Amino acid sequence: MPHLKFRRCLAALVALAAWIGTAPIHAEDIDIFSASGVSTDLPNVILLLDNSANWSSDIPVPNCYYKDNGVVTTEGPKASNPNKEQGKKVAIQKCALYNVLDSLPVKAAGGPDADGMFNIAIMLLNESPASNAGGYPRKAFTTLTTNNKAALKSVIKNLQISDDKGNNASFAKALYEAYLYYAGDTPYKGTAGTKWDAAAVSGTRYVSPSASSCGKNYVILIANGSPESAENNDALALLAAKGGNTTQFVYPTGYVTNPDQSNWSDEMARFLAGQDVSGKDGVQNITTYTISIIGASSDGLYPNFMAGVAQRGGGDAFKAS
Repeated sequence: MPHLKFRRCLAALVALAAWIGTAPIHAEDIDIFSASGVSTDLPNVILLLDNSANWSSDIPVPNCYYKDNGVVTTEGPKASNPNKEQGKKVAIQKCALYNVLDSLPVKAAGGPDADGMFNIAIMLLNESPASNAGGYPRKAFTTLTTNNKAALKSVIKNLQISDDKGNNASFAKALYEAYLYYAGDTPYKGTAGTKWDAAAVSGTRYVSPSASSCGKNYVILIANGSPESAENNDALALLAAKGGNTTQFVYPTGYVTNPDQSNWSDEMARFLAGQDVSGKDGVQNITTYTISIIGASSDGLYPNFMAGVAQRGGGDAFKAS
């Protein structure tokens, strides 16, 4: 099942890089980007970053550095105050995603503007006010050609721990926004702030890469902690309005915290997995993967809940630690 291999290994690749920062990409990982034999349409991947206050959590790891063209540089996230990033979860996120983007392969033919093997978008959580809570497209879907790599890597490098901190960890609402993006629907909170990429929207609707494609669709949620309980009422209302299943999953006592039990991110992931976002034959749904960055003293049981989100979304869960 080539698509299964793609999904599992892409998530594992990101999780691995999130821990060791400068990991090389091995042949067995590169194989995941070969043609599936099922569809020639490119897979679509939304990287959804948790930029809430939890990304400021201290984590006992050495400084990490960026790679350019596979070579480790002397540049990395900010290492000094004010707004120091090294030694915190945000640095792990930035190094991992930057280095993964640097290492992802392109086609042997087609030239630097036409050698992309899949499409990538970057989403973040909205900043203040709290009424904007949800996700937004920081970088619209971009085919990862040789020449486009630099632009995508620049988005990651230029994120700042203070200036880009989200208001709340509204994971369920951000997943809902990802669904709207894939469905080519009207943004919910995706255009409520000031940092969203105008290329993601045309008129009043998202520009979806999926509407006329048979390509597979993925969300990779890179989390730093538990979601925000303040989003629960809104998330439930959004799910119900779209006809989603509002029966909540129940976890064993002590497996997740009570606030996580009450959150709707796992039910929202189930909803995404059941939606067909393409007009082409077959079902082109949205598979959700999660990566929990751990190592802070406050992490607790949150990775268990993120595993539940991935399970309900048809994907896999990974920990970076």
